[in-house]
Amino acid sequence: MHVVHLSLLIVLGRQCLAGNVFKCSDECTCEIKESEIVRCWVEVKDLPLRCQKHWDTLNLVLRSEEQVVEVEQLLFNCQNLKSLSISTESNQRIKIASPRLLRNMSQLRILHLESIHFSSVDMARLLLQDTTFLEYTSLVKTNIDQEKFAEILKDAPISLINLRVIDSLIEGQLPARMFTSFCSKTNPKSLSMTIDGSRISSIHPEAFVGCFSLSKLQITRSLLTASLEQAIGIEWKGASPSYGAFYHLPNLQKLDLENNNLLGIRSDSWAMNLDKVSFLSLAGNNLRFIANSSFQRLKNLGILDLSRNPKFSTPVNPWKSNSVELRNGIVVETFENLCNLKRVIGLERTCLVNEKTEGNFSQAVHTILESMPKCTSYESANKTKLSEENTRSISHTQEEKLMWYVFLCSISVCCLGLIAWLVLITKRSIAAKTVELHLLPPTYTHQESPSRSPRTGTG
Repeated sequence: MHVVHLSLLIVLGRQCLAGNVFKCSDECTCEIKESEIVRCWVEVKDLPLRCQKHWDTLNLVLRSEEQVVEVEQLLFNCQNLKSLSISTESNQRIKIASPRLLRNMSQLRILHLESIHFSSVDMARLLLQDTTFLEYTSLVKTNIDQEKFAEILKDAPISLINLRVIDSLIEGQLPARMFTSFCSKTNPKSLSMTIDGSRISSIHPEAFVGCFSLSKLQITRSLLTASLEQAIGIEWKGASPSYGAFYHLPNLQKLDLENNNLLGIRSDSWAMNLDKVSFLSLAGNNLRFIANSSFQRLKNLGILDLSRNPKFSTPVNPWKSNSVELRNGIVVETFENLCNLKRVIGLERTCLVNEKTEGNFSQAVHTILESMPKCTSYESANKTKLSEENTRSISHTQEEKLMWYVFLCSISVCCLGLIAWLVLITKRSIAAKTVELHLLPPTYTHQESPSRSPRTGTG
């Protein structure tokens, strides 16, 4: 997912960096496919690198014996470059201290920076200032936090139509009007934005104000939590929800929220103004409940990815803000009237509440629903859960009683054993005394002494 599609950066061959184009200099190793496409490995100590006038594409790989290196200047005389990629070898981090890394690179169209850290907020703010015609920017494994990201967006050129920020330090809530300056510039082309691998937990409902041109939005591998409505700032006032962050994206066509921690969808309020969305991915979340009306506003939806989620349930009352009473399985009304829906991914682990699959479905969805197993129980998931908890509680009580019985029985057995041992000892003692008495010589009193036999003799 993180492979950057920069076709102009694929380079082969051997060549040079300074002076003669067809001879490598001592301080670098080069590969050249054509004279204007160059890939270079340069030691940090040999920077800055001087570009040749005819270079069109440069893929620069920095080498250093140290893990973290601070560099004042990387390049000079590179005003003719149209594509630039800067990365490091062996996951080293290069900290750039130069206030204007891309000075005078007004012809640059493609920019890819990987493992490059900015020494200050000002440097992030000035990063794209000179890139008048820049169209594609990819920032991977940088130290861009929310403040630096906001500064980059402010000075982004109007030509920029694809921005990717991967494995950054952006965290917390995306604030109000964060993307307004970037989106509202007079660029008729559709915009694409990717924020992958961050710690974003929620989005302010006005974060995308003015982003009419944004057609692709990807916020993946982040920490969007709770229900989808709560994650994008929707609040309930009685039974009426407010609008969320996506309300300001009327031309959005692709929405990817894969690998977050979303728990469910309460209603269709999150999808207000998203009539043009044709692709939606909620894969790899923690979705447990989906309301009947969750996708009803997405009239143009063609692909829906719900894979890698727990078994789904249907909310009985989605307007409850504190708790959601659930019913096992998913209902057919969830996919009704979505006539453009061609593919639904990830329904293998759930069942269908309805006995019949009649309704206004696309042929593909009808086939999917026909193949789904029917739920065997219509009891609410909460009741089922409560029953399970009661069963576990009863089982636990029985276990405690059994343990007490075993304990008492053990005590009884021990007591009986002790008594038996005492009885045995007593019997042995009595037997020993009896034997001793039998072995002693008899004793007689004076009266009971037998008279001696008279001697007989002859007179």
